[in-house]
Amino acid sequence: MGTYDYITCKMPMPMVGDAPLVWPFQTKDTPHQWFGQYEITADGHLVVYPEMDSHDGQRQFSDVPQALPDFNGDIDFCGSTTNASNGDFFDYRANFFDGKCQSVRLLEYRAAPHHWRSNGQIMRAADVLHAKYAGEFYDEFTAARGSIDGT
Repeated sequence: MGTYDYITCKMPMPMVGDAPLVWPFQTKDTPHQWFGQYEITADGHLVVYPEMDSHDGQRQFSDVPQALPDFNGDIDFCGSTTNASNGDFFDYRANFFDGKCQSVRLLEYRAAPHHWRSNGQIMRAADVLHAKYAGEFYDEFTAARGSIDGT
């Protein structure tokens, strides 16, 4: 997978559904590419939070962002509605000219597999597998949460 940077976007973005996104997203299109911290501000400026010297070996980032006024091009970033791999997946592209975001587009949306959902809630994959193979627990599980396929 390699290294990447983190990015948050405070500008309005196209959405599918109403589940909140989990920030930060990941990108491989920023200059740092070593788990740096980037942000698209509410007014569309691309900024980076510089890494500070740390005496204890822990990575620390400044609270004061630095603008990147010369950045031109696209930044693709992706993330989901949960911290786990079982959330809805979103892939976005932000276009920049002179460090200012011109647009943010939704490139791809993948809904979480239906068997991870029950009554509108995301279920852990382990719950699904346990329910599938555990007989008696399956009956209690489906009575409490509805059937695995959401019907």
